[in-house]
Amino acid sequence: MSGGPHGESVCAVLAQGEILDEAHESVVQLADIFDYVTPCFPEKYRIFRVIFKEYHQHLSYMLDCIGACAEQLANSDILKAWSLTTRSHNDNPGRVLVP
Repeated sequence: MSGGPHGESVCAVLAQGEILDEAHESVVQLADIFDYVTPCFPEKYRIFRVIFKEYHQHLSYMLDCIGACAEQLANSDILKAWSLTTRSHNDNPGRVLVP
């Protein structure tokens, strides 16, 4: 990720693969947030929209970093990143989370 704000350190973290597992876990947690946290707030706050937007901003940044580091990552790590985007839908059939 030459020229990026975090340089090679981002690539090193991504290469460990743990960050992808954490990203998937946060997708799974969105369902729990919708079910258990959202009802705790008045509807006028639209809290899930706020959380959903924030989550997507961070996920988008992470995927941009992966794309910038793609040449330095193993093919298996790139496939893990790709599967992250599809695995979320397969793990939660029938649960489309749209704010």
